[in-house]
Amino acid sequence: MTSQQTIIRLSKEEIKEIYKFRHQKGVNVGGIFVLERWMNGRFFDGIPDWVGTSIQAYTDGINNAEVAKRNLDDRAANWINECDYAQIAQLGLNTVRLPIGYWALGDKFPDTPMLPPFNKWTSVYNNTLEQIHTHFKWAQKYGLGVLLDLHGAPGSQNGADHSGNSGNTDLYNSDININTTVNVLRRLTEIFKEYDNMVGIELFNEPRDPDKLKKIYREAYPKINQ
Repeated sequence: MTSQQTIIRLSKEEIKEIYKFRHQKGVNVGGIFVLERWMNGRFFDGIPDWVGTSIQAYTDGINNAEVAKRNLDDRAANWINECDYAQIAQLGLNTVRLPIGYWALGDKFPDTPMLPPFNKWTSVYNNTLEQIHTHFKWAQKYGLGVLLDLHGAPGSQNGADHSGNSGNTDLYNSDININTTVNVLRRLTEIFKEYDNMVGIELFNEPRDPDKLKKIYREAYPKINQ
């Protein structure tokens, strides 16, 4: 007596639904595109403490776009690489959270401009979008979903170093920052929804000012939920 196997062929949309709605067992893969000195101390070697602790402080401290770009490109390829995604899957996890900053889009779209303080370092991030694609493909190869996390919004959602630049929380006080943020979220959705393993977008990491935040959520939700 021989057993028969039933092959179920799923559509692309069904596969996407599985990635989104299965029980998520995940891990954060931070320190790739958003730097924090406490997490990435050796990467800040030679940069004075007074410059700051964020990725914006790092580029200011290097003060050389070509060198900063080379270092950040190398980090994107090697800090977390394909072998790490394979190991994450082997450990029984099925999802990763990938923090990025709005500057990942560079100057590729007119409705998502590079704003201060990142506008003077636009060329440093020319390869970032393609590098994010690479991480999506590595994750997908090992059956891992990706939650894309907007860790750094224009003007900063919380004034902390993990928002890209530490200091003031200027997201909520500027129509330009708010509009750019909504456009960034829409662009990210359009770009990465092609991947079956796109679990979703985390609109902000640890935002402040919940009352003003609601306004941005109301504007962003219909644009990313199409």
